[in-house]
Formats: sequence, C-alpha cells, structure tokens
Amino acid sequence: MSHSETYRVIEALRSFYPNATYCVDSPLVTRLRASCREIEYADYNLCRLRDITRMCVAGSCQCLRSSRFIQGNIRRLAIEVDRTWSSNAILAELSAGGRLVGPTGKVLVICQERRMRKWLKRMIRAVFASVTEIGKGVAWICEDIIRDYPEPLSEFTDSEILRGAELRFQTHEGLFSWRRVDRGTKVLLDSLTEIQLEGARILDFACGYGVIGIWAARMGAKTDLADCDVRAIECTKNNLKLNRCSGSAQLATHPTTAGNRLYDMVLSNPPTHVGRRELVRLFAGMTKACSPSGRTRFVIRESLNYERWLEDMGNVSTVVVKCGYKVLEISGK
Repeated sequence: MSHSETYRVIEALRSFYPNATYCVDSPLVTRLRASCREIEYADYNLCRLRDITRMCVAGSCQCLRSSRFIQGNIRRLAIEVDRTWSSNAILAELSAGGRLVGPTGKVLVICQERRMRKWLKRMIRAVFASVTEIGKGVAWICEDIIRDYPEPLSEFTDSEILRGAELRFQTHEGLFSWRRVDRGTKVLLDSLTEIQLEGARILDFACGYGVIGIWAARMGAKTDLADCDVRAIECTKNNLKLNRCSGSAQLATHPTTAGNRLYDMVLSNPPTHVGRRELVRLFAGMTKACSPSGRTRFVIRESLNYERWLEDMGNVSTVVVKCGYKVLEISGK
C-alpha cells in the first residue's frame, strides 16, 4: 500500500470511528494510535493482538475465530482482509460482519494487497447492497447485507501418516495446508517412527489443526498442543475428539507458556514466514520447554540455513533430508 493510499484509509478510519467499535484483523489501525484509544480489537491471531496492545491503548482485546462471535451492540466494524484467506473465508467473514452490525450499521473493508482488490470488490458486492469505494479500491464502506455465507469449515481423512489406521481432520480454510497433510509434516513424522513415544511427554507447538500432536497421542504419548491461532485450536480440540485421543489444546504465543510442565520432546512444523527474530524467540522457547534430557525436533525447507543461528541453543543435528525438507534436532543446553 502506497503512502497516499495509507493516508486515505487512515482518514476514512478517523471518520469511521466516532464511538467505540471493533476492529477485526486490522493491524493498520494501530497507526492511528491516540485517535483509536476507544477501539476494541478482535483477531483470530493471539500474536497480532499481543503486538497491538504493545503499540497502542485499546479498550479491550478478544481472540475470536470470526466476527460472528463478537458480543455486544456493534454498529461500526472494520475488517482488514488477509492475503492468506480463501475466497470462501472472505465471503464468510464479510457476511458475518454484515449480520453483526445489522441494517443500520456499517462495515469498513480494507485491503492492502493491490492484486486482491479487483476480485475482492466483486465479492463485496455479492454480500452487500450498498458499497462506497474509498480511493481506488483501497477500502470500501458497506451497508445492507443481501446474502449470507457459511463459515468455511471442511474435513478430510488421511490413511498414510499412521499406518494401518485412518485419521480424520476438521480444518478451517485459511489454516496452513487445510486440504491435506503437508509433505513437510509427513517427513517429520517419518523421522519419529524409530523413537519410543509410549508415555513420553510431547508438546506440539504451532500445531495448526493438530496433525503432529494427534499422531503422537495415537503412538501413546502424553500430548499437549498449542498455537496462537484460535481457529487452529478449535479445530484441534474437535480433531482430538474425532480421533479419540487424549490431550490438551490451548492458545499460546510462546512454548514456555503452553503447558505447566517440561517435555521430553517438543515437535513443530514452524511458521518460517514470521521472520528470523520471531523464529529465534520461538526455537529458544522450545528448548526451554524441554526437560534436561529433552530435545526439540522440527521440519523446515532444505534450502533454509537455520543451523548457523541455532548453535547457541544446544547441539544441533540434521536428522533427515528428504523431499526438499530437512528435520533438525536441538538437544542439550
């Protein structure tokens, strides 16, 4: 988004917020700082809510998977569309926002990705009867919902990762690899088949919809699962029930806050897109969450050279390289 486009959106936000309101998934609003002290924030990502509270004073923060779960009499709602959302997820969120504000309210839709704006405009017009464009498709003020779309939940089965058994997974469009178990996770699980997990204390951090942790639970481990995305945690809780597995799933932004115990092994398919600083914090937290004899094992792309800045955390070794992925392990402290 250019400086002029950002200015137009900020001016629209200033006029849009005469009273307290909710802002779902809109980090852009934090640029208003003092002008937005009365805004109440809601987001499905706990890490973003943490950053928002650091940057400005908010009325309150809620971690919700959709604006459909916001409580209260809301007449102004801002939604910043995420580039990771699927078309069905966008339609569902827009219609949820339209229902929330009612016939007399307004929804401000913001889009920072220029490539998305043309088809996003078509989706907005499919949901709302009245649409006012700000700038050249930078944002839209929407009124009068005309069509409702369901929340984009789906389900699939997998018979490969646990030989001789079929696992069922409920997912939410927008979660990583929501259609099928990704290849990197399969490489990580293959590297664990020779390890005795019966009775081991395992943490699956950045668990997504719970594939690694559920696999470990079926292998006899005592499993905790954690993620910063409330959509992922709700899917994980359902998937534990679907696959008759014991274990706990909870929201957490750091491995050391994910459980009240030390683990024999911390497993992860980490979100490498978050950048080096956040990843260093994440991996350091994984090692701290391990018992003295515990170890951290995770999978990343083969081309990523993380070993050079992991050496201070313990003994780093490459367990396996396969299918364009490699599994690294950190042991000892």
